[in-house]
Amino acid sequence: MRCLRSIYKILTVAGLFAIILVPNFQIGMRAFFDAPVNGADELARYLLIVITFLALPLAVVDGGHIAMEEFQALFPASFRRYLRLAIKAAAVFGYGFVAVAAIVTMLENLENTTSTLSIPFYIFIAPVVLGMAFMALEYLLAPRKETTTGRD
Repeated sequence: MRCLRSIYKILTVAGLFAIILVPNFQIGMRAFFDAPVNGADELARYLLIVITFLALPLAVVDGGHIAMEEFQALFPASFRRYLRLAIKAAAVFGYGFVAVAAIVTMLENLENTTSTLSIPFYIFIAPVVLGMAFMALEYLLAPRKETTTGRD
């Protein structure tokens, strides 16, 4: 799992670098050479999708998701553990459901491409599938992590 998280980080950092590079390249080409790059905005949108969905599981690993700890503190300590487990089970179900829905959407649109760069739709939706599936996996592993380390 550690190797997979390293891949998340590498892809996210590469996406961040690219999303900075692409618009700046577009601006430079337009300003200095009066030659805009076709599809740069579409590529930037795709990179934003990649960054957003592939970085989501990292937030779970680092405990960066909203935990509503003030709300949880209203309950007795013995109940809080079950509440956290219920929240994690709901997250596994919810993210898993979205991953399956994205797969179905991808399969129903195999022939479609984007308008400018003709990127196949399945490449556009793949980061959503991966991000949601790995979110579900991280939340699935989270209860085990809590029982072995004593923390979320």
